[in-house]
Amino acid sequence: MDSDELIRHVAGDLELYVQSGTVNPDVVGDALADAAFGERIAGFGDLLYLHLLLDAETVAFAEKLPGRLRSLNTGTKTERTLVRSEVSERIDWGETIQARNERNPDDTTLFVTQSRYENYDLAENIVLKRAANILERGLRLWEEELQQYDWDSGWTDDILERTRATLERNRNLDRIREPETNEPSSRMLTTALQAREPLYRDAAEVVIRYNGTVGGQSDPELIEELLKKTLIVPLDDNGGPSRMYSTLFELYILFAVIRGLERQLDQAASVSPIAADRGAVATFSLGPNTTIRVYYEQAATADGFSFLGHGGSDPTRREEVQRRYVETVKMLPGAGGKTATNRPDVLLVVEHEEAVVPQLAFPIEGKYQDSAHGDQTVKQGIREALEYIAYMRHDGVLVHPDKREWYGAAESPQGAVAFNDRAETVGSVTTPALELFEASAAQAGGEAAMERWLERVRLTLGMPE
Repeated sequence: MDSDELIRHVAGDLELYVQSGTVNPDVVGDALADAAFGERIAGFGDLLYLHLLLDAETVAFAEKLPGRLRSLNTGTKTERTLVRSEVSERIDWGETIQARNERNPDDTTLFVTQSRYENYDLAENIVLKRAANILERGLRLWEEELQQYDWDSGWTDDILERTRATLERNRNLDRIREPETNEPSSRMLTTALQAREPLYRDAAEVVIRYNGTVGGQSDPELIEELLKKTLIVPLDDNGGPSRMYSTLFELYILFAVIRGLERQLDQAASVSPIAADRGAVATFSLGPNTTIRVYYEQAATADGFSFLGHGGSDPTRREEVQRRYVETVKMLPGAGGKTATNRPDVLLVVEHEEAVVPQLAFPIEGKYQDSAHGDQTVKQGIREALEYIAYMRHDGVLVHPDKREWYGAAESPQGAVAFNDRAETVGSVTTPALELFEASAAQAGGEAAMERWLERVRLTLGMPE
């Protein structure tokens, strides 16, 4: 199973993936053809905002903005002021005589003066200010992701820095008033689209794309086009092609697990973007007081889980070394935002009557075997999965302090390992501790694993089938 095949399998769900990746317009998932697909995604508007930022036209608009703002269209506005005695501006004698007649014809100290100044509040400038506000809010909303990850989308550190500085401190932008709630109007947008200067035409296009995707004027065709143009595929993370394949395979397993739960529970998952520390990817309802949460590449810290020692639970030396290693590496300049830690690729968590049930947590490890390290990769995955079960903690306390609770004495396996197909396929294997299955059996094997796990969940909680 190569990267192209993996991409084809997960393309329908890749709109959720917002971590380190490359924007690939050639990846089109079947889900993008469904105008209602976004209804199942929590925070879909924020997700579309990121895709709008990643659009090449938005990046080009931001890159050219600093130079273009040096000269804006302005008009001349006349302001009339009623003054007495001292006059420093031009006198409007017609208005002065009228004002004296209305107040006191004999008052020769009363004058109406005229002052002219540049007016920046033209229709096209209101459109420009709105486009700048859209850009500023989007960069703030996705600041962590845009800074932490190496997007191959046109954004660079220099463009991000210049854009933020321009939006925060440009005098010409500051001279334009803030748009009203219903602005820019259709007429303002038309004026900007017909302007001679590319700045205004491009600003109008940004506003129109925003309105049709994020801004409430939902345009299914525009949303589909935007996602197709900016669908994110994982980068190789400087680790060679196998690293990219590994991430894609993890996503493949994640989505296979979610689909398996959807079929077993006969309900659509409520899903959220796969972003930096943004919580569960999918949630399910298992009755009125029970929730299942699916995490990707996280230790589910929000639910109190960890896979390294935290002092109070008497960690082993190996765990303590790993914990200090992670803390130390994060302090190094240029070490990057992602540090390998002991955490499963997928983790299922159960909450019952507003309390997490730690012993029902189910870690799943996905391992992509390349031609050079195939067997070793599988063995590593098995070892890691067993360690996740053995060292899993909730609120700092070991979930399985006695190995008999998780190895050999359990009603069903406590975790799973999925690996991609090789020539010597074995399909799926069940051991006392683990479910093992290959990609070709991911749907069947994964669903069978989910069925057995759900049976254990219901049995533990005393719930009916």
